[in-house]
Amino acid sequence: EIYFIGDGAPLFPYGLWKSDGTVTGTVLVKASGLIPGVLGSNYAVLNNKMYFSGFDNINGSELWVTDGTEPGTHIVINMRADGGGILYSGSPMALTVYNSKIYFSAGDDINGQELFMTDGTAGGTVLVKDMLAGTGGSLPYQITIYNGLLYILNSYNRELWKSDGTTAGTQLVTTVQE
Repeated sequence: EIYFIGDGAPLFPYGLWKSDGTVTGTVLVKASGLIPGVLGSNYAVLNNKMYFSGFDNINGSELWVTDGTEPGTHIVINMRADGGGILYSGSPMALTVYNSKIYFSAGDDINGQELFMTDGTAGGTVLVKDMLAGTGGSLPYQITIYNGLLYILNSYNRELWKSDGTTAGTQLVTTVQE
C-alpha cells in the first residue's frame, strides 16, 4: 500500500489516504484535523505500522502512527506539551529504523531538538542523548546507518556524532569546519 495526503479537492479531502493501486482500494484513513507529512513527509515503518510527523490543532507537530485504519491512526506522544497547535512544536524528523527501534530528531520541553528513540509507545519514547545542553538543542537533521552505527549530523553547531543507540555509546566524531 502507498500512503499520501489528500489535497482538499472534493474527491480527495485533506487527510491521510492509502491506496493499493485500485479505485476501490483507495480510501481516506484519517481526516478530522490531522495534517500528515509535515517536515518533509518523513516516515519509518516498524512492526507493520507507519510512523510519521503529523500536525493537529491540539498537539501541534508530533509523532504519529498508523496501521492503515482510522482507529489505528493516532498520536504516539506529545513531546512538547506547550505545542498547542504550533506547527513546529515537537518537530519529529529524520525517522530512521535501527535495531528494532525508531531513532529521530525531535524537541521536548526540557532538551530542545535532540536525538530520541521510540519503540512505538509513549512510554518507550526517550531521549538518547542531549548533544547540546539546554532548551535550544543541537538540531539533528540527518541520521544515516553506516557500518552498524547511526551517524547524526547536527545543524546548530555543525557536528557529526555516531551512536550505537545508547546514551553512553553516542559520541562526538568531529566538528565540521567551513
